[in-house]
Amino acid sequence: MSEKNKTALIVANAKIASAVELAGDMKAWLEARECRAKIIESVSSSFSLNDLRGFDFAVSIGGDGTVLSTARNLAALEIPVFAVNKGTFGFITEIGADEWEEAFDLYLSGASEYTSRLMLEIAVVREGREVWNSNALNEASIAASEKSRLAGLYVNVDGTDAGYFRADGILVATPTGSTGYSLAAGGPILSSDIDAILINPICAFTLSNRPLVVNADKTITIRIAESGRTSVKLTADGQKDFKLLPLDDVIIKAAGYKLKLISSPRRNGVDILREKLNWSGGLHA
Repeated sequence: MSEKNKTALIVANAKIASAVELAGDMKAWLEARECRAKIIESVSSSFSLNDLRGFDFAVSIGGDGTVLSTARNLAALEIPVFAVNKGTFGFITEIGADEWEEAFDLYLSGASEYTSRLMLEIAVVREGREVWNSNALNEASIAASEKSRLAGLYVNVDGTDAGYFRADGILVATPTGSTGYSLAAGGPILSSDIDAILINPICAFTLSNRPLVVNADKTITIRIAESGRTSVKLTADGQKDFKLLPLDDVIIKAAGYKLKLISSPRRNGVDILREKLNWSGGLHA
């Protein structure tokens, strides 16, 4: 084992008893191999530490929500993450709960492969001043807070007006996030290894509306209409919320770092899509 693999952070979803139990097993396994490990038991949406430096790698045990929270905290520090599935669906959690030892062995021997996942930086500017910011692995959602009400949203892509939308909301998603909320809203699936940003209006009041995929070097600005009839909320990864006001600008761009996700030794992204979406390719697809 190299010196760079001596310390591990294990994040276990506290709502899943088997995830907490597995965290203990992992800690014992790693420490038997002279790798120090620290366990955090956390609900996925509330995981946060002031200083996460000093860890060589991390393990997320739970569902995709646990990975999203872990990614927002660790991606900027370039700490690679094992995503171990103990949740219900698990698009991002590539590593099955029965294969973590194999994955750990490969990593500690230096034989693991990584996928680099694009992250978003999100900022809210109000009257010329930034009042909120976050990052996101999946998406930023700007949506009406009240049922049966449409939000008025102006969309600008890299300085070019892309139109005014009356809609339930707009999603700005990464390729990783294209298999989440955006997919449920009718958006396309993007390969997780490309550098692109997906703009997907949610139930827009126009038949000409279609999702738009732009290069990741673009900056997307969404302004909240002044005459909106509903309050509007911004959500990062479905976990961090902020109430928006008329004329607020939500500025979204690719972060200057990516999440290092340690790949499964048994499957790749296409395998996961086939398994999770039950693709068969036959007459009964």
